[in-house]
Amino acid sequence: MVSNARFLLGIDGGGTCCRAQLVSFDDEVLGNGQAGPANPSRDPERTRKSILAATELAFSDAGLGRRDFGDAIAGIGLAGVNVPAAYEAISGWQHPYHSMHLTTDMQIACYGSHGNSDGAVIISGTGCSGYSSIDGIQRIHSAFGFPFGDKGGAAWIGLSALRETFLAYDKLGPATALEEDLSTFFDATGIGIVEKLASAQPYEYGRLSPLVFAAANNGDEVSMAIVSDSADHISGLARMIWGLHPTRLSLVGGLGQTIEPWLAADVREILSPALHTPLDGAILYAQEQLTGATGVDERRAIVGSGRSPHE
Repeated sequence: MVSNARFLLGIDGGGTCCRAQLVSFDDEVLGNGQAGPANPSRDPERTRKSILAATELAFSDAGLGRRDFGDAIAGIGLAGVNVPAAYEAISGWQHPYHSMHLTTDMQIACYGSHGNSDGAVIISGTGCSGYSSIDGIQRIHSAFGFPFGDKGGAAWIGLSALRETFLAYDKLGPATALEEDLSTFFDATGIGIVEKLASAQPYEYGRLSPLVFAAANNGDEVSMAIVSDSADHISGLARMIWGLHPTRLSLVGGLGQTIEPWLAADVREILSPALHTPLDGAILYAQEQLTGATGVDERRAIVGSGRSPHE
């Protein structure tokens, strides 16, 4: 299988960006790259383009080119592939790699956080979800996607800020510093903001979350309520997962460090720092597929509503 493979490629794709890392078979990091959003439940074609762009940058960083893509065994973890149609859109892709092994961004985050040992993660980034691997049973938790779920993620926080701001405009809700902040951000007010967001993707809502946290930290009550509600959701999710008795639980993702101080004290106490990055987890996943160490069917393990195919 690997007679002409020389590299391992890790891909971590989410609602905001796609990261790639190229390593040798003896674990030397050769190159890194980053490109645009990679959530195939939103846009499969853009996801494929982002994966290829990040790959090209990683290979270029290593002094290699597109002709070398076929020498890489790729472990790819993407947001949204727990949705069956999104999984099929990527798994059926005529990719340029030696071989490609697809799973969720949640699984590679868990692999990275705990070094491919049992454990659990909550990812708070553009979206928010959980994943656990305990005694050979893999579970996906609260991964229904924006706007149906993802409470606790940046996109949900941004959308909540817009809703509260529009209520304030109409004098149907309390005044908030977000009125001025969002008007400045968009250089528009009211329906002008709506017009600019008419076809917005989740990451575009997520770009508003720093404004919400800044206002909350400055004492704006509306912003504090949004952040507290989001943190309460993550705290509840953490308690539920901890009740399954994972050996470790980590909070990861682009929003993780920002929202952690807002979590309940008992939840902060049970969190353990991630040992490695999700990109490291993608490499571990590729290695696992290479060695045949996993007994879990790749597709069935990720497309369920939260329960392992072995339960």
